[in-house]
Amino acid sequence: MTLLKRMVIALLLGLGIFVSFVNLPSQLFRIEPRGNYQDAEALVIMGFGFERDAEGTIMAGPANQFLLDWALETYPFIKLMFVQEAVWRSSCSAEARECFIGDVRLRRIDKHDDTLDLRTMDIAVCSIERMKTFDISRAILVAHDMQLWRTADSFARAKKELCPACEFSVAPVPDSPYPNQSEQWRNRYEWTYKLVDILARVRYHPLIYREIPQTCPSPMPPSE
Repeated sequence: MTLLKRMVIALLLGLGIFVSFVNLPSQLFRIEPRGNYQDAEALVIMGFGFERDAEGTIMAGPANQFLLDWALETYPFIKLMFVQEAVWRSSCSAEARECFIGDVRLRRIDKHDDTLDLRTMDIAVCSIERMKTFDISRAILVAHDMQLWRTADSFARAKKELCPACEFSVAPVPDSPYPNQSEQWRNRYEWTYKLVDILARVRYHPLIYREIPQTCPSPMPPSE
């Protein structure tokens, strides 16, 4: 078999694998709800992509706006929410230290830094640190429906080392808008996110040791 034929066969096989992967049902990337929501003291909302306006200012984008609106409507008994920057920008001023939506208080999870690319595990560690600051141990996790599995897994792993007494329930998040204009390339297209998600699951598989960060890579000042 000539080199050219081998290259053509390899290309066709690669194309077939890629097409199959892109068309994997989104349900395979999701997780069933778990835990007791009624005992929660706070809520943690993971950001999922974000956009920028013409001046370069961060904008929430449809996914983050949806997650915040849905959480406020679904859990009216929760009065404290820890959120990432993109979720914060959907309703709060960039300069504000704290933000109120009615009687619900929002606090940032981490200090946004364009030079840092924080992983889901990093955000889990940052969230646990913030919860400890406010003496809170029970929270509901909210994330884009395609990010929920990895969010729950990261928090479950981080809590074993950093907060064994913490309890995290997983919210039954409905189908969420996809941020096709996301500044972050991995969230911009559903097929790229599927790839990133699968690689992340392999990276943190129980059979593969991966050290969990002991501190938040970009912590918020305690006063904020």
